[in-house]
This record gives sequence, C-alpha cells and structure tokens, in this order.
Amino acid sequence: MLAYRRLVGVLCLQSEQPGAFQSSDECVVGILANQVAMALATLRKAEGEGMEAAPVDVAARPVEVKHYEEDDSVFLDNEYLIKGVAGGILWRLLRNYNEQGRVEFSNREIRLDQTLELPDIKDNLEARLILLRKRLAERCEYLSIQKASRGRFRLEVTRPLTLVHVEGGGPL
Repeated sequence: MLAYRRLVGVLCLQSEQPGAFQSSDECVVGILANQVAMALATLRKAEGEGMEAAPVDVAARPVEVKHYEEDDSVFLDNEYLIKGVAGGILWRLLRNYNEQGRVEFSNREIRLDQTLELPDIKDNLEARLILLRKRLAERCEYLSIQKASRGRFRLEVTRPLTLVHVEGGGPL
C-alpha cells in the first residue's frame, strides 16, 4: 500500500479455492488499499512521522492550469497543452491531486469514470495516456505521468499549481 509515494503496508488476500478472486475483486481491493494507506499516512503524520508527497518547489511561482469545459482543452500559463479526452483525463488527475493529494491512479478507475466520456474502444485509454505522457514530457518539466505498476500510474508535480475551470465557451 502506497501513500505519498512511500510504502506504508502490504495487503495479502488468499483463498483456498484456486481462481476465487476475479479482476473486479482486485480493483475493489486496490481502492480499499489506497484508502487504508492514506488513512495510515494521515495518522502517522498526526503522530509526527511526517509522510510527505513528492517534493514541490514551494518557492517557485505557481503554474496556472486553465481548463475549458467545452472542449476539455488545458492551458499551462496561457500556453496550449492538450484538449479532448486526454485534456479531460489530465484535468481529473490534477483536481484529485489538488483536492485530495492523490498521486497514484489506476487505469481501471479512469476507464470507469463516466464524466470523461471515453470511447468504447478498450485500448483507447492507454493511447490517450501515452499521448498525454509524451505531451507533458515535451512541454513542461514540472508535470509528468509515470508508470507505477501494471495498470497503475503516478502523477508527479514539482511546482505549485493554481487550477482554473472555465465553463461555457472555449479559448479564443
């Protein structure tokens, strides 16, 4: 179980019946493990152990991340980054990071998020994540998406972010 990119525990489930656990069980256990890990990290932080997220250069000027709802376009300091499904995915990740401090995500939770309106093609999510990862690598040094394990990835942020959501019309 990981919290703030640190190992806080290990969860092991076993059954006497071969094949007793299905992929849906793995998803549920993964979500529960993340919640337990974050709870443990919060308790340890309260006790003074100090689990920290990825190092963010707090002295750096915050980056304004602007999201236009109409076409899911994302701009970093008024410079276009990406739009469409990949832009919607990035906005979701950044909101979770900003509101909950989350940095680890699973492909499955993204795929099941109905607000992203992903096409029904199964490999489409992976293609969008690859596009997003490459675009971030090309255009900004303070945001990246790294593969964490099978079906999981991690958002890495090294500068403070200011999130701005724009409803209605897109950018001019």
